[in-house]
Amino acid sequence: MDEGFTKEGKQAQVGIDQVKIGTSGYNYPHWGKGVFYPEGLSSSKWLQYYAEHFDSLELNVTFYRIPEEKTFDGWYRRTPEGFAFSLKGPRLITHLKKLQDVGETVELFFTHAFRLREKLVCVLWQFPPHFEVSLKLLEGFVSILPKEVHHAFEFRDRSWFCREVFEILRAHNMSICLADRPFKVTLTKSGNDAIRGSDSTATQGNDSIIIPSPTADFVYLRRHGLGSRYSSCYTDEELAADAMNIRQWATSGLQVYVYFNNDARGYAVRNAETLRSMVSQFPTV
Repeated sequence: MDEGFTKEGKQAQVGIDQVKIGTSGYNYPHWGKGVFYPEGLSSSKWLQYYAEHFDSLELNVTFYRIPEEKTFDGWYRRTPEGFAFSLKGPRLITHLKKLQDVGETVELFFTHAFRLREKLVCVLWQFPPHFEVSLKLLEGFVSILPKEVHHAFEFRDRSWFCREVFEILRAHNMSICLADRPFKVTLTKSGNDAIRGSDSTATQGNDSIIIPSPTADFVYLRRHGLGSRYSSCYTDEELAADAMNIRQWATSGLQVYVYFNNDARGYAVRNAETLRSMVSQFPTV
């Protein structure tokens, strides 16, 4: 890991309050033995150690199952005031039921998730590949989601990137996840005026999709690894491009969440730290 990584810089390096930068998951055995967690540190202490270095975390475990309430209580208890959790929504809802007849599951999930209280800031709903657009299903689903937290949608079928979907999400202040796999999703512009503007359809290339404007008062980025998924490290040039965009979004009043999912060899930690350092170089808003 880079020598410049210090827990003392956690807050000082993030000069913009609206920006939360972290990793997708923390409980990786290959992050032990000095890759991120110190040699000999018990895995039961890993979350506390993580929270000494980062102020936000995206949890993927909630995608595979809904943990018991006591698990959420433990996450809350082991993180400091001001820490922010984003949760990945259960695959039972998005992948197995594909948004149909999910009311009871949604209620159960949030009954448990709200044990995080004020530390729960966003839920990511990742749709499966080849799940094609259904405006009826989307409208019904977003209407039952609690509005106390942010919601971001990671669409992995191109059909979802259309004006009608943008309008539905904007009406509920929900965001499209700017992920870089299986195609890179980006914004052409930012700012509060753009949020209230009307959208045309997205611009689609072979490897990219450009959204005309934000659909919410926040932006959600996921970085999976551009070379090999989960196992490639971003270059300083790639991170600098993200930093410039983050600066623009934050100064226009948007909340920004960024999570690195390239966990191999601790790349996610290294890239999150580097990006945070770059963002901190800008004057405080």
